[in-house]
Parts: sequence; C-alpha cells; structure tokens
Amino acid sequence: MIARLRRNDRGLTMVELMVALGILGILLTMISTLGVRMFRSSTQVVTSTQSEGAYQNAMRRITRQLRYAAAYSSSTLAFDTVDNNQVIFYTYSLLNGLSTVAPNKVRIWVDTNGVMWETVTAPSVSNGATVYTSTPITTQLASKVTNTVGAPAFLFYDSAALTGANVVPNGSGMTFAQLKSLKRVSVTLQSTVTSTLGVQQTVVFQNLLG
Repeated sequence: MIARLRRNDRGLTMVELMVALGILGILLTMISTLGVRMFRSSTQVVTSTQSEGAYQNAMRRITRQLRYAAAYSSSTLAFDTVDNNQVIFYTYSLLNGLSTVAPNKVRIWVDTNGVMWETVTAPSVSNGATVYTSTPITTQLASKVTNTVGAPAFLFYDSAALTGANVVPNGSGMTFAQLKSLKRVSVTLQSTVTSTLGVQQTVVFQNLLG
C-alpha cells in the first residue's frame, strides 16, 4: 500500500513536462498571433479613419476655394493655369480673408510624392495695378493622393450640367478659349495605397470671366 502511494506521488515525468510545455507554447503562440492581428486591424481602422477625415477636410477647403473662382477684371480669367500638375486660379473665398481689392490667387497641386499642397497669395496694388508679389501661405492639404493622366485629381467640363458636358483636356496647358469655357470641375482625392479610400466632389462655379 505504501509503495503504491509513493509511485502515485512521484509527480510528472520529463516527457510529460515537455509535452505540457509544448502545449502551453502552442497556446501562447496562438494567443499572441491573435493579439497582433487584432492590433493591426484596429490600427488600420484608425489610420483609415484619420486618412478619410483628412481627405474630407481637404475636399471641403478645395471645394470652397473653387466655388468662388472668378475673374477680377475684363482682361483676366478666373483660371490662370490648368494642366496635369497644377491648378492656378483666382477666388473670392473667405478662407484666407476677403480682399476688397481683388481675389486671392490660389495654386493647388500634387507633388511627385503624392502630397497635395495649396498656396494662397494675397493681392496688393502697385502703381494702380493689382499684383501678386506677396509671400504666399503654403498649406499641406492631403497625402498619398493619386494624380495621373488616367486618374487626375481635377477634371474640368465645359458645362455646368451633369449631362451633355464635354471634358476639357488639360494636357500641357489650356488655351485661352478653353479656360474661358470652364463651368464645372470634378475633384477626386483617391488614395495611392488603397482603392477603397477616396472622396469625390463636383463643383460648379459662376465663372465670371469679365
């Protein structure tokens, strides 16, 4: 009887201990893998939400700037330059303060790294003429923005109507007649990382060309 109790009281063998440690290691690996996946998933959700918020804020700003695009004299156009790399125009938007002299001059472009920038130059008067020689205010609007020939950030149309409009090709720069015909622009902020992240807005402007 005493011998049987001693045999039952001897504890785990080395083999049993190794098996138990192996099972514990597998369980810990599964738990840690699940934790890493959950952390990555939550991080991606937060990053995606932040990026979408940045895109929406940028779109609101761009939309407001473009909506109030207008010429300020009979010899100027609302849009100065429109090509594959940039959009330069004059706007009476209140975002950077309203000038009683002339509209602000705004340039919006996407650099080679996919970062969208905005510069705003306030007008001033020199010898009776309106000039834009002051130091511009530069603001980063968004990052990782797609802007290619096949998927441009800005697409211009010659009609304010949603149907029957012709796309005005921007190419290497619009002609005077093309710039004068602009009535509507489609702005697309599409992520270069994922196709599921992006915002789009159509802006119709008065196009007061003098």
